[in-house]
Amino acid sequence: MTYSETKALLDEIAAKNTARANDLRVVKSGATNVKSALDAMPARYTQAVTDINAEAGANPTDAAWQASKAEVALLVDDFLALQTTSGEMVTALESIEV
Repeated sequence: MTYSETKALLDEIAAKNTARANDLRVVKSGATNVKSALDAMPARYTQAVTDINAEAGANPTDAAWQASKAEVALLVDDFLALQTTSGEMVTALESIEV
């Protein structure tokens, strides 16, 4: 193997290492971005959830309002689980330097 061939391989390895490090930075910032997006959702939807629950309470025999209330409860549960997971991911990745 010539030095030129060796140098080309070393440069290829360095370029791939750099690319994968950049990929890891994207993953780390992606988790933070997802957490931020989830954290912003309550400001947009809390009033709607409150209103739906109020309408369901005011209309206990209306199947559509009861279905909406049930759906809201399931969606909120999903949201809270995602919020917890995103927080755990951000915390887990915080100390990792890339």
